Amino acid sequence: KPLDEWAGVDTEYGYITQIELTHLVQFSEINSLYLEVPQEIYNLCYIRHFHSQSCALDITRRISNWKNLYNLTVLVKPHSTIAEELFLCEQLKHLILISKDNAKLPAGISTNMLNIETLYLYGFDDEFPSYITTFSKLWSFGADNLSGSLPAGLGNLPLTQFYASNGSLSGQIPSDLFLSNSLHIIDLHNNKLTGSIPKEFYNFMSNGENHVCYYDDGICRGKDVRLDYNDLSGDISQEIQNHPNWCMYWPTTV
Repeated sequence: KPLDEWAGVDTEYGYITQIELTHLVQFSEINSLYLEVPQEIYNLCYIRHFHSQSCALDITRRISNWKNLYNLTVLVKPHSTIAEELFLCEQLKHLILISKDNAKLPAGISTNMLNIETLYLYGFDDEFPSYITTFSKLWSFGADNLSGSLPAGLGNLPLTQFYASNGSLSGQIPSDLFLSNSLHIIDLHNNKLTGSIPKEFYNFMSNGENHVCYYDDGICRGKDVRLDYNDLSGDISQEIQNHPNWCMYWPTTV
């Protein structure tokens, strides 16, 4: 068949620009297999969108040929460490990485010239990547299963939503997280965070009227913060509980 008739493949001017391998999910799950993407995939230098939650991609190798890569959702090859070069793809804006078997994040990033806007890390049994504080265009972050501590500087990013729940994060919540002028969703529930809630949290919630967000469904909502199922201390004031933007699902004493 011509390329433009292949299932899950889009082309432009005869070049493959998008690959969608989600139709293989059922096969791989039934057979308990990791289906690896062949290494020839790196020769497709016009790829902009690549989506595979069933076929594992080896991104320990250089992917410099993917100069046009814009959107990547991928299951990472088991027992591998992601190459730093992935984060340095000039056009890459949206990145979702999934680990099911002990894949590792890069230990560090050597430059702050990054264009990533959305980053989601699922299933990585690894420490929180402190270098994301250098992702100056990052507006949405999500992760689970991470350990270590939250770095200072998150509040300086243009984040609108920050999800880091269901892990083993420890230590205190950095106060600058609640100094952000853009955040409207913070979800840190079900970790091992300790200490008292930063005093900046109260101003963050009280000033919610300045940070209203319109969602795709047209509903206007305020801030949503989840800190439950941690080892935090302190009481939540009645004033905050009565605030119209208070959307937490936890007791008044943490």
